[in-house]
Amino acid sequence: MKISSSDLEKIKENNSIYDVVSSYLSLKNKGRNFSANCPFHQERTPSFFVYPDSNSFYCFGCNTGGDVITFIRLIENLDYVEAVAFLAKRAGISIEENKDFYNFEPKKNIIYEINRKSAVFFHSNLFKEKNKPALDYLISRKLEINTVKHFGIGCAFGHSRFELINYLKSQNYKESDILAADLAYKTRNNNIIDKFFNRIIFPIIDLNGNVIGFGGRSVNENNGAKYINTSDTIVFKKSKNLYSLNFAKKSRDKQVILTEGYMDVISLYQAGFTNAVASLGTALTSEHANLIIKYFENIYISYDSDEAGKKATRRAIEIFKKYDISTKIVSIQKFKDPDDLVNKSGSKSNFLFKKFIENSQNDVWYIISEIRNKFNIENYEEKIKFLNEVSKVISKIDNTIDRDIYTLKICAETGINKQAFENQIKKLIKKRNKLSNINKLDKTKEIFKQKPNYNNKSKYFRIYYIEKILLSCIIKYGACLWDVFSSLKVSDFASDFAKSVFGRILELKENNEKIDIINVSKNFDFKQNNELARVFGIFSDSTFSKDEVVNYVKILKMEGRYIELQKCSSDISDIRKYINILKSDKNKFIDI
Repeated sequence: MKISSSDLEKIKENNSIYDVVSSYLSLKNKGRNFSANCPFHQERTPSFFVYPDSNSFYCFGCNTGGDVITFIRLIENLDYVEAVAFLAKRAGISIEENKDFYNFEPKKNIIYEINRKSAVFFHSNLFKEKNKPALDYLISRKLEINTVKHFGIGCAFGHSRFELINYLKSQNYKESDILAADLAYKTRNNNIIDKFFNRIIFPIIDLNGNVIGFGGRSVNENNGAKYINTSDTIVFKKSKNLYSLNFAKKSRDKQVILTEGYMDVISLYQAGFTNAVASLGTALTSEHANLIIKYFENIYISYDSDEAGKKATRRAIEIFKKYDISTKIVSIQKFKDPDDLVNKSGSKSNFLFKKFIENSQNDVWYIISEIRNKFNIENYEEKIKFLNEVSKVISKIDNTIDRDIYTLKICAETGINKQAFENQIKKLIKKRNKLSNINKLDKTKEIFKQKPNYNNKSKYFRIYYIEKILLSCIIKYGACLWDVFSSLKVSDFASDFAKSVFGRILELKENNEKIDIINVSKNFDFKQNNELARVFGIFSDSTFSKDEVVNYVKILKMEGRYIELQKCSSDISDIRKYINILKSDKNKFIDI
């Protein structure tokens, strides 16, 4: 499969890295560039940068980078072809003349169609006389018919485990596609049977209105796990989707209620709270957090009140903290979960849950309260343990005013001397800062202190650093400084990466094509694009005079000759030849 260069260039030009990334992340201006918390790993301090000039991105925390196609591949979990098609569609660019290019699209569209028709099949089944027990079950859970219809709830009840499969086959869908949608599975005898048989069905809908998967709840204790979900498919990833986000994102007050399950979301909706979401049979992930942060400003966590729910709450708090996002915890006291509250409170549930929201604790006080519940602070020894644990929590608060408020309250509650407690907190902060600074060494200074000695087994840090500066300069200044770069050869570069990049630059120059990061990165693999973005990212804000660039070229050639000398034979004539060359270069060299 080949994508034409003109199509690829057109797609990249019409999808600026800033526009694409800002549709997923909240970007902050940093001079000519932009920063954000990285969507690909958890962090509190932004290390993810977007470079509009080069149409690229790079994260200095997890070393992930590339062009706009790479970003879409990672954020949407697509392969290369899918990412290009995604961006083509986004920009309204048609590339239908390349039929092979769209081979993957029919597959995804078929899965969407199968899911949609299955959702309709399940929902209509719910209202058939033979499936009355399923509807009766939902009514027993205090659900109204309008609520059932709003969420498209259905059932897979019946006399056969082949009903859905037979229906889909009658609609001319292949068994292989039904299996790919994870609506069925093969038995040991190679029979294909319905995955969700004898279950209440909850369709999962994405932000574009596509049915991407299903949740199934058993009403029979002998029917396996209480809940099962669609496994990851080409259209569905549990870690990247939230149940009912398609409805909740319409919330005008930018508030979201994060719950554990389908029924929590549905019951809260019926009680008047249309902004609840739930993770899909998995713990909250960084991808979930990114989705939530994108659409909401105020986050309320209302997980189950048992120990497992408390553990999940603490995990969610930590995930949001890494994005520097504060949350509030809705403690529903005597109720098991929001669904239980709505069921037992009836018409009072709206008023009651609003009260719980009003009385919700911020994440810090929630954690402190949980610690307090572990100890009897009237006991001297337990009070010390309590204060030691709480000091760790408060030491992680960056805002000094917030930290002081928590300190004052804890001191007032326990009677401890404020100065002593603050000293303990400062000690913990100092220790943590010391650990975090261990790896923050200035590698550049180390590199330029090195002598050109390659007898050891270490990497050629100095030459590698210099060649990366030069690659960045060539891409940025190639058009106006080619007289400086024209003396370079591929063999002057030490690393395979630099050889590949410079080789590509020479191809562009020979074909009179523009030398920019988009053209240079064509046909590079994921790893090469990542490294190219990293190099360009490091030096994107750096400026170099012509004399500096000339000196870097000389250093590169000189360093390369040291390597040649190291590799050459022991023949005295060879050594003398290289010594004379080096002496000649030294006389010409202008020290930077």
